[in-house]
Amino acid sequence: MLVGLGTMLMSFTMFSTWMRTGERQAIEFRKNYFSKILSQEIGWFDTINPNELASKVANETFDI
Repeated sequence: MLVGLGTMLMSFTMFSTWMRTGERQAIEFRKNYFSKILSQEIGWFDTINPNELASKVANETFDI
């Protein structure tokens, strides 16, 4: 009984730790990606549809 409860507690701790780590990494990826977009030349923004920019950032950072 105690082994099962201990396993369940440790599994929850492991899962929540990996979820937090993944979320923090995703936030850092998005920040870095957005800063690189801002450092692009002006002409690059003429080729990109501004309505698609937010979904482009979300999709490409999700792929990573």
